[in-house]
Amino acid sequence: MPLHFSAFHPDYQLLDRPATSKHILDKAVQLARSSGLNYVYEGNVATTTEGNTYCPQCGRLLIERHFYFVEKHNLEGNRCVCGKTIPLVL
Repeated sequence: MPLHFSAFHPDYQLLDRPATSKHILDKAVQLARSSGLNYVYEGNVATTTEGNTYCPQCGRLLIERHFYFVEKHNLEGNRCVCGKTIPLVL
């Protein structure tokens, strides 16, 4: 099951709260991954590796994202090159 942490940005009628910091999102992703979740992402913030999908078996980059766009994917159907089946909708 994927888990997506999305940064809050004050806008419109909710201007009295601060934006979510990159540091807080990074800590949330780190905690979720260290708890055993495999498909954890952060979004709505400039990120490098935390928005990507990695193989839980070998660690290979499977899907590279920048903001809302998929830049590239390294999948063979729904499998990593190591043979691990990745549960995704094609």
